[in-house]
Amino acid sequence: MGDRQVPLLSTVRESLWLRLAVALTLLILLIGIVGGAVTLAVTDTIRDDVDGDFRLQAEAEAGEIREWYDGNSRFVRSISDSQLFEEGGDSEITAFLNREVDNAPSVRTIHYVDIADRTIRSSTNGARVGTGVNASLAVNDRTFTDYDDTALVGPFGAPDGATVVAFLSPVRTSPEHLLVTIVEVEEFDERFRQPIAGGFTQVIDPANDIVFSGATGSTSPTERQLSRLREGVGGETGIRQLGLSGDERYVAAVTPVDVGDANWLLVKYAPTDNAYSLARTIRTGLLAFVFVALVGVLGIGWRFGRGTVREVTALSAAARRVTDGEYDVEFPSDRSDELGRLGTSLAEMRDALADRISELESTKAAVDEANAELDTQRTMISVLNRVLRHNLRNAGHVIRARAELLASTEPTERREHTDQIIETVEELLDQASKAREIESLASENRKTGPVDLVPFVERAIAEATGAATVERSTPEEAYVRGHPALETAVLNLVENAIEHTDAETPTVAISITVGADRTTLSIADDGPGIPEAEASVIEEAAVEGPLEHSSGLGLWTTNWIVEHVGGTLTFEESRLGGTEALLAFERVPSPSETDESDSTDS
Repeated sequence: MGDRQVPLLSTVRESLWLRLAVALTLLILLIGIVGGAVTLAVTDTIRDDVDGDFRLQAEAEAGEIREWYDGNSRFVRSISDSQLFEEGGDSEITAFLNREVDNAPSVRTIHYVDIADRTIRSSTNGARVGTGVNASLAVNDRTFTDYDDTALVGPFGAPDGATVVAFLSPVRTSPEHLLVTIVEVEEFDERFRQPIAGGFTQVIDPANDIVFSGATGSTSPTERQLSRLREGVGGETGIRQLGLSGDERYVAAVTPVDVGDANWLLVKYAPTDNAYSLARTIRTGLLAFVFVALVGVLGIGWRFGRGTVREVTALSAAARRVTDGEYDVEFPSDRSDELGRLGTSLAEMRDALADRISELESTKAAVDEANAELDTQRTMISVLNRVLRHNLRNAGHVIRARAELLASTEPTERREHTDQIIETVEELLDQASKAREIESLASENRKTGPVDLVPFVERAIAEATGAATVERSTPEEAYVRGHPALETAVLNLVENAIEHTDAETPTVAISITVGADRTTLSIADDGPGIPEAEASVIEEAAVEGPLEHSSGLGLWTTNWIVEHVGGTLTFEESRLGGTEALLAFERVPSPSETDESDSTDS
C-alpha cells in the first residue's frame, strides 16, 4: 500500500496546482467540520434555552393555579366560618351568599347543602333550593380532617355547557351542612400566556379528565398520550415531544400541580417549528455562513491558485523559449508580488543573456569578417603571385629571345625586336600598376555606402585611350550601394571596350537604367568579344583550382569589386555585335530624395 502511495505523493509534490488543491480541500473540510460543530453547538444551546424558558413558564403557570386554588379555598372557608349559618334563617343565609357571590366574579353559585339528604337548603341560584346536588359531589361521602379543610371536586359540565369545579368546605357552626362553591375554570385562559404562536395550555386531573384546555379542533392529545405524559414527568417538570394532529409535532412542557388532595397536571404545548424557530433560523444562518465561507474560500483559492499556476506556467514556458534561443519572449511582470518580481528578474536575465549573445555574435561576425578578409587577401595574393609569376616568366623569355635575335641580326632588322621588347616591358608595367591597385583595394576600408555611378562613367570615358565613338545614355544621377573602388571597375570595362578591338573606329554604347530596386550599368562594344581564357579568370580565380594563366588581371579585379558591394557582373552578346558587360547594383535614394523625404515627414 505504501509503495503505491509514493508516486501519488511525488506527483503532488511536483505540482503546485495539486498542492494548492490539496491544501484548499483540507481547508474546506476544516471549515465544514468546525462550522458544522459550531452550528450543532449553537443550535443545541438555543434549544436548551427554549426548553428552559418553556419549563419555567409552565412552572410559573402551575404556581398561578395553586394561587387560584388557595384563593378559592380561603374564600369558601371564610364563608363557612360565618356565625350566620347558626343564628340566621334561610332568607338571611341566601342574602349573605348573594353578597359574597357579587364580590367573587369567578364564583358562579354558592350552595348551602344538607349533608344527610343531599338537598340544597339555600343557594344563590333560587331555582336550585330544595333540589338535590350533583351526585358527583358525593357530599355525604366526604371526610374532612377539620373545619379548615376543603375538597376540590370536578371538573364537570354546567347546564350552560361551561366547565366548572366545586370547592367543598364543612360549616363550622353547623357541622351537618356543607358549603359548595361552584367556580368556572375559563378564567385560566386569562392567566395562561402563549408566547409561541400556535401554543395552548391544558390542565388535567388525576383521572386524565381535562380540567381546562385552550386547544382548538383536533389538537387535543389522546388518552394514551396523556397517560404517557403523566408517567414521564415523575413529579418534576419535563419537556416532551409528541404529535397531536396530522404530521405536526409539538413540544410539551409538563409540570405537576398539587391542588389539595388532587394531583393535577399542567401541560403547555407549542408547535415544534415555532418553538425552535430561532434555533432553526440561527442554524440556517450559520449553515449559510459556512456555505458562503466555503464558496468564498473555494472561489478565492481557485482564483488565486489558478492565477498563480497560470503565471508560473507562463514564466516556465517563457524560460524554456529563452533556453531554445527565443530572446524576444515577454515575461509577465505587471504584478507587484513575488511572481511579478520573478518575472522582472527573468526579463532582466533574458536581456542580459541577449546582450551577451549579441556581443558574442558581433564578435563572431567580426571574426568571420576578418577571416573573410584574410581569405580575400590570400586569394588576391595567390592570383597576383600566379599571374605575375607566369607573365614575368613569359616576358623574360620574350625579352631574352628578342635580345639574342637582336644581337645576331643586322642593324636594319633590329627595329622589329626592339619594338617587341618595348611592348612587353609596357605590359609588365601595366600589370604592376594593376597589382598595386589590387593591393590598395585589399588594404583600404571596404565599407559600402551610397555612390553615384554617373561621375564614374564620365571620368572613365575621359580617361580611356583610343579613338572610339561613345554612345552615352545616363541620367543626371544614379545612386547605388557601392564603394569608391567601383570607379576602377567601370574604368577597366570602358578601357576594355575601347582599346581591345580590331575596328579602326570602335563604337561603345554606355547606358544606365534606374529601376525600382536595382540599377543596371551596360557597356557594349562592337569588338571581337572577351577571350575565353580571360573570361575564365573570373571563375577560376575564385577557387583554388588550376588557373589558365592570362593577362586578364583587370577583369578579375573588376569582378571582385562588383561582388564585394553586392552587385553582379555578367557578359552577353551586344546589339553592336561585340560584348555587353552588365553590372547590376542595389538602388539607394539620392541625397536630394532623402532631404525631400525628411522635409515631408517634418
